[in-house]
Amino acid sequence: MSKIIKWGILGSGRIAHEFAE
Repeated sequence: MSKIIKWGILGSGRIAHEFAE
């Protein structure tokens, strides 16, 4: 899950938001 959080920060929280959904 660490990668997802990192990706979210790098992707302006876009990827993180998609995973959160």
